[in-house]
Amino acid sequence: MRKNIFRSFLTVPYFQVACLFAAAALLIGKMELSARSSPAPSQISFPMQIGEWKGKDLEVDESTYEILETRDVISREYTDPDGDTLYFSLVYAQDTRHSFHPPELCYVGGGVEVMGKEKAEIPLDQDQLTVNVLYMKAGYGNLRAWYWFSAGSEFTDSYVGQQIRLFFDVMRGEKPSGALIRVSTPSPESAPKAESFIRKLIPPLKRTLEKIG
Repeated sequence: MRKNIFRSFLTVPYFQVACLFAAAALLIGKMELSARSSPAPSQISFPMQIGEWKGKDLEVDESTYEILETRDVISREYTDPDGDTLYFSLVYAQDTRHSFHPPELCYVGGGVEVMGKEKAEIPLDQDQLTVNVLYMKAGYGNLRAWYWFSAGSEFTDSYVGQQIRLFFDVMRGEKPSGALIRVSTPSPESAPKAESFIRKLIPPLKRTLEKIG
């Protein structure tokens, strides 16, 4: 039902779309005002082992929590038996949209040059996941990152799509929640391993989002 509503929304004339977004901003804005005083302690419990990959938490500083307006942040390094490393980031929030934005903004702000961006389809057991792939260059070498968003427990590769779905949650009187998910590697040749890791990541990720959403 939600997907049908989402598709029909895209056919609405521009003026009506603008009005709907204005209404959404007012509605969600009211909810944000009550949530900005102090982010609640993290409610996320996520597996330290994904398949053969073992995780290690990385420090998140207080200024990052303040900028994101949520403490539900995971920054983790996963290493496989071959010694290859991937970095996993999850930013989850309820009642606020400010926690979500395309990661390329952070990379560029950190001095990383984005060389290109494309979509990729990662096959799952009974479905496929569409993600964004960033190709980047930094002073220490080339980087690659895969990212996507969630609204509730549904995934989307589109930031705008996420915001529209959160809007409909508010319109139905539901509590909006979403996430930004990112997997990255400093070794572009590890791309096949990264996509395999993402496939193994999806089941526990869905369970976690359904539990806390």
